[in-house]
Amino acid sequence: MDNVGTLEVTLLDVAGDLARDPATKVTIRRGTSQDVLTVFKTSFPPTRKFELPAFPTEHVLSPFIEPTRFRSKPLPFFTLTHGKTVARNVTVFRHPSEWDHRFATWATLSDRFDPLKDVLTASPGLRVRGGGSFDLLTGTAYDGAHANPRVVLPKASMLNLFGKLTELREPIKKRKSWFLFVRRILEIGRERMIAVVDPEMPARLQEIRDDLETHKAVYRRAPAGDHYKNLPASFGVVKSTMFSLKTTEDNGNVQFTVGRGTDPDTGTEAWLLDTDIDENGALLAHLGDLFKHRFTGGTHPIDIHEYLLIAHPGIDLGYTLA
Repeated sequence: MDNVGTLEVTLLDVAGDLARDPATKVTIRRGTSQDVLTVFKTSFPPTRKFELPAFPTEHVLSPFIEPTRFRSKPLPFFTLTHGKTVARNVTVFRHPSEWDHRFATWATLSDRFDPLKDVLTASPGLRVRGGGSFDLLTGTAYDGAHANPRVVLPKASMLNLFGKLTELREPIKKRKSWFLFVRRILEIGRERMIAVVDPEMPARLQEIRDDLETHKAVYRRAPAGDHYKNLPASFGVVKSTMFSLKTTEDNGNVQFTVGRGTDPDTGTEAWLLDTDIDENGALLAHLGDLFKHRFTGGTHPIDIHEYLLIAHPGIDLGYTLA
C-alpha cells in the first residue's frame, strides 16, 4: 500500500511502568472532526504498532485511547510520513472503579509513618464521614477498618494527605513538615481531614499570608467561608478568625483552612485545620478524562494517589492499588 506510516503506542502508568490493560480501544479520527478513520481493539502490554494512511492520503490524525482499567486519554495530533514511525509514550491514570486498595498493616507501616501513628494514638473518637467513628484508629482497628466499604476512601484520603503534608515543609523556619503540626485528627472523609493543630501552624500560615510576595511561588490566598460548615460545631470556631491558603501547584494543590475555637473537653483554646488536596481539572485534562464532582461525589483518592506518584516519584503512601 502506498503512503503508509506507523503509530507506535506504549501505555504507561503514573510510576512509569508498563500499564496492563486487557481491552483497549484506539480510535483514529481525522483532524479535529469527529470523522472516524479507523478503530483498533487491542491490549497492553506490549507496545503496539498501528499501520495508518500517511500524507498526502491522510493529513492530520487525532488518536483517542480508551483503556478498560485506566482513564481515557487523547493523544496529540500528528501527521504520518510514508515508511516512518511516530512513537508515543502514553501515561494514563487508573480508573477508580477498576482498582482496589491494598493497605499496609499497622505493624508493617515504615518508620515514615511514625508521626501519623503518634497522632492517631492521640485521636480518640476519630470520626469517618459517613462511616461511623473509632475509639482509636490504631492497631487491629486500623487493619480492619477498611472492611467497612464506607471507610476505604476516607482511609486512603488520610494517607494521601499525610503523604503530601509530609513532603511539604513550612517555609518560615523550613525545618518541619506541615504534618508535624497536627496534634489530633477529628474527622476524615474522602476529600479532607479535620484536625486540631499546634497554634504555631496558623501563626506560620499567617506569616505567609502577610508576606505573599515572598511566598507567591508556592502559596496564594483562598476563600475560607465555604469551609466553616466542615468544622465540628462543638468547637465553636469563630468564623472571623478563619483564613485559608492554597498552594499554587497547577495540579493537586493543597488547601489549608484554619480557625480558632474552644476544645469542648478542656475548655481551652484550640485551632482547627481543614485540609484537602484538589485534583484541579488541569491534571485530569492532561492525564485522563475530566469528571465532575456533582456526579462522582467529590475528589477521588485514587486520582490523588496518581498525582502524588507523579509529583513525588517513589513515595510510600501506605497502600497500593491492585
